[in-house]
Amino acid sequence: MIKDSVVQDISGNTETIYKQDINAIIMNGNHKGDLIKLQSKTSDSEAYDLKLKAKDEIFIEITRDKSGEVVSSNILDLKRDKYISYIFIIFLTLIIIVGGAKGLRSLTSVIVNIVIFSIVIELYLKGFDLILVSIVSSFLFIILSISIVTGINRKSFSAILGMIIGTIISMLIAVIVILFTKGNGIHYEEMEFLTRPPEEIFIAEIIIGTLGGIMDIAISISSAIKENYGQHPSFCIY
Repeated sequence: MIKDSVVQDISGNTETIYKQDINAIIMNGNHKGDLIKLQSKTSDSEAYDLKLKAKDEIFIEITRDKSGEVVSSNILDLKRDKYISYIFIIFLTLIIIVGGAKGLRSLTSVIVNIVIFSIVIELYLKGFDLILVSIVSSFLFIILSISIVTGINRKSFSAILGMIIGTIISMLIAVIVILFTKGNGIHYEEMEFLTRPPEEIFIAEIIIGTLGGIMDIAISISSAIKENYGQHPSFCIY
């Protein structure tokens, strides 16, 4: 790493820029085993750059010419997937150890919800109405998540019913407000790169995004009522 230059911002703060000459070996793909030379610049803050050291693993972008030969390569980011895998394995282990059977059921619920969400995306890409699909998938989220985690009983039924009603009310409030205000005050800057209308995606986000909070509240209320009924059955109808 060689000192390249010193830059100064509008406040007078200075920062040293370093140039890195890197020898790297491609670890997979068509050019596996090839030795390539890379250059990058970094700074003391590392705000936008990577300060690489020996044995670091990185993702690179390779540009080829018409004949398939590599003409340039660009550093994208550090390769962190194996560390994410380690953390994920530790997380799963702790969930099972601490939560036991209920923790395992919770993981099963998460997997089922991921599958449902993947199906929603596929249906939307095939032209199905996103809002309708989101409503149906939300009800499936609610029914399957509660049934898997807490089992099928009166507490689950009351929680499911409360969540469905709460989701419908939240959805109606959002739609009514948007219609009355004609969407004034809603900005879609973070959706500007979408190739589809952002309005229905925004409403679908509201529908799915409310599930977590509604689920927590519904389970808390139904559990509290059940506990109260167990302690004072003559003062509570459950």
